[in-house]
Amino acid sequence: MSNSHVYNNYCKSSILYAANYHPLRIIINKLTTFAEINKVIKIAWKISPTFLRIFLSNGSEIFEEDLYLIRQGSKLYATLDGSELGLNVLFLNYSINDQLCQNPNSITMIGKIKSNKIDVIIKQISTKFFSRDELANFVKILQQIKDENCTKCVHIYDTIIFQRQSEIALITEYCQGKSLNHMLQQNKRFTEQEIKVIVKQLADFINYCHSRNITIKSLKFENMLFSEKDNLNSIKLTDLGLNTAYRIQNLTSINNFNYYSPELITQKEFTFSTDIWAFGVILYYLHLHSFPFDGRTKQSIQQNVFQIKYKITEEANPYLRDLLQLIFVKDPDLRIKIQGIIDHPYFKQQNKYNLSFHSSINKLNMNFLRLNSRNSFRKKTNSQRFDSEENNSSIKRIQKQLSLQKQSDKEQSILNPLQPKQYKCKIERKRCLSHMIVKQQIRQSTIKDF
Repeated sequence: MSNSHVYNNYCKSSILYAANYHPLRIIINKLTTFAEINKVIKIAWKISPTFLRIFLSNGSEIFEEDLYLIRQGSKLYATLDGSELGLNVLFLNYSINDQLCQNPNSITMIGKIKSNKIDVIIKQISTKFFSRDELANFVKILQQIKDENCTKCVHIYDTIIFQRQSEIALITEYCQGKSLNHMLQQNKRFTEQEIKVIVKQLADFINYCHSRNITIKSLKFENMLFSEKDNLNSIKLTDLGLNTAYRIQNLTSINNFNYYSPELITQKEFTFSTDIWAFGVILYYLHLHSFPFDGRTKQSIQQNVFQIKYKITEEANPYLRDLLQLIFVKDPDLRIKIQGIIDHPYFKQQNKYNLSFHSSINKLNMNFLRLNSRNSFRKKTNSQRFDSEENNSSIKRIQKQLSLQKQSDKEQSILNPLQPKQYKCKIERKRCLSHMIVKQQIRQSTIKDF
C-alpha cells in the first residue's frame, strides 16, 4: 500500500480559526489528541490554551474521540479559554464593508473574503424561533445545495451557527445584478416573452428542489436575484428552506402575507403545494402588476385567498388564465404539481426572447436560411411570371395568325369556290394552329398550378 493511499485514508487536513489569530492548518488522524493540537497552537500562535474547545461551522462541538470523523478540508473554530463560539469568529475570514438592510429577524451586510478579496453577502439570522431539528434540516439543505453546485441558488461559502447567541451566519455570493423586487419597484415592465424566461427558471428550480424533497418556503421577489446585469437568464434564489418572516407573523409585512396559500394560513405548515401557490402569485404579478389577492389588511387578503377571489382580464393570454386556474386551487391535493406547470401549454408557445449564445446563433442561421429561401422563391416566381408572359404573347400571336388565316380562307372560298385541294390544305393548316394554341394553354395552366 502506497504512502499517499495511507495519507488519504487516515490523515485529513483542516483549517483551524480562532479570534485574533491567523488561520492554522492542522493534520488530523485517528491518533490525534487535543494535547497534540495544543502543542501545534503553542508553536504557531505563541500561546498556551487554558481550555481548548473546537466547533464545526454548524455550531456542534467536536470532542477528542470525534476528531477522526472530521471531513477533509473542514473549517474548524476554536476557543482557547473554554468559552462558547462567538460572533467575533466572523471577522477572522471576512471584513464587513457596509450594512445593506436590517429586519426584526436578520441583518444583511456586504463584505469581502480577506484571503482573495471576493465580495460576499453576510446575513445574520435570529434562530430563536426555530427548533434544533429545523436548524439541522436547514443546514443539511444548504450543504446539499452547496455539494451539488446548483447554479440557480446563490453559492454558499460558509454557514456558522452560534448557539449561545441564537444566531446563524450565512455567507453567500454577491450578485452583481439587482433583485427582481428592486426592478419592480423601479416600475420595470417585462414583455410576455421576458416573463417566460424568468418564471421558467423559477419552475425548473422548484422542480429541482421538490425532486430532492426540499420545500423552498421563501419564494418571493426579494429573494430572486440576478447574478449578472442585464441578463434575465441569470436568476438565483437565496434564503432557501428557512422562512423567518412566517415565524414572527405579528411583525410580518402585508407584502409577505400576499404569498401565503390557504393551507399555510390555517394549518401553519409548508408543503410543496405552498411553493406552487407562491409561484402562481409571482406569475400573476409579473403579468398584471399587482398581487392577485391584494388587500389593505391581512384580514382582507385572507378573505380573498379563501374565496379564491382574483381578477384577470378577458384579453389576457388564455394559457395564462388556464394555468392560474390550476394553481389557485383551495385544496392543496388538487393543485397542479410542478411538472404539470413545466408541461403546460403556457410554456410551449414559441419563445422569441432567448439570451443564450447558441440560441442566438441558431436564430441567425434560421434567418439566413429564410432569406435564401425567400430569394430563391422570388427568382422562381419571377421566372414563372416571365414564362407566363411569354406564353401569353405566343398565344396572342397564334390567335392573331389564326384569325388572319380564317379571313384569308373566307376570301379565297368566295373568289375560288372550286379548289378542293387548296381548301383541304388550308383546313390542315388551321388544325395545326389550333393544336399549337391548346399546347400553349396546357403549358400555362401547368406553370400556374406549380
